[in-house]
Amino acid sequence: MIRNGLFFLSTLATLPAYADAPQVVAAEAIHQGADWFISVTLAHPDTGWDHYASGWEVLAPDGTKLGYRELTHPHVEEQPFTRSLSGVAIPEGLDHVLIRPRCTLDGWVGSPTRMNIPNRLPRKSFSGLLPKSGRYVNLSSTCHRGIAKVVVSFSPQPTLHKKT
Repeated sequence: MIRNGLFFLSTLATLPAYADAPQVVAAEAIHQGADWFISVTLAHPDTGWDHYASGWEVLAPDGTKLGYRELTHPHVEEQPFTRSLSGVAIPEGLDHVLIRPRCTLDGWVGSPTRMNIPNRLPRKSFSGLLPKSGRYVNLSSTCHRGIAKVVVSFSPQPTLHKKT
């Protein structure tokens, strides 16, 4: 009996330790000439050099990599945190890109976050519940003097209170 228990514990100890994946809290795209400047705010429970959010990439809807921002150190005391990437070429005709973060322990997240591209949107603002995620999104886009900007923020779904 003790031998079986020790085998179980030793097997359990060899399994990978999965923690919370990095989450995109906000993303912003600013059109600069022919390219785009992308800012992404991530939240991740960094613990130190052994486990931290180590980068994010910008993908076309078909999965083509458009840009990569490496994060070279943990952000234990700075959560959430924002980092940017300039010179991202987003092909004409795309109305959105995908942002996919990664961490040193778990690798790339399974489901990237959609970010709409400003001035390629039929609306200037949108708020609503994202399907299957339970998160509420607020999106707005503006254009001033030829510079386009889109801001996306996420929050838990608002609670509706009934009058009594």
